[in-house]
Amino acid sequence: MAKHEQSPSVQPQSAQRRPIRQLQLGIVLVLITLLLAWFGPMLAQHDPRTPSYIVWNPRTATFVKPPFAPLLVPGFPLGTDALGRDLLSRLLWALRPTLTVVFFAATLRLCIGLLVGLAAGWSSRRWAQIFDSVIAVALTVPVLLVALFTVAALGIQWGVWAF
Repeated sequence: MAKHEQSPSVQPQSAQRRPIRQLQLGIVLVLITLLLAWFGPMLAQHDPRTPSYIVWNPRTATFVKPPFAPLLVPGFPLGTDALGRDLLSRLLWALRPTLTVVFFAATLRLCIGLLVGLAAGWSSRRWAQIFDSVIAVALTVPVLLVALFTVAALGIQWGVWAF
């Protein structure tokens, strides 16, 4: 064996220190989303529930009625809906409750998965196989299909809380 041979498991130091670009991008996007959820209501120019009926457009020197197209009328960068409510304000105000629902849904799924995993791991081999089969069947069902059936069964008035 030669003196300078390295084992195949040893990597050069540059390969070990290389940053993972996708991870960095994901962290930046999550931080931006959290900052917008925290400070978004302060950045919103309009009340998300107040309609704008008629607005003066200085570019065309005319009055415009809703819905406003994006960037057509100053003060409404994303435009408005059919009732004249600012879409940017609605998005900024909706981030906080949306992230709250996401957090609780993820926490609930984590707890259920932890309990099922612990039960499968500490039970007998037969029960572990049953748990494994039930989990395999549950993973084959599309989540969107379950969501549609749940909303259809409970009614649309439950909205997000149906999940």
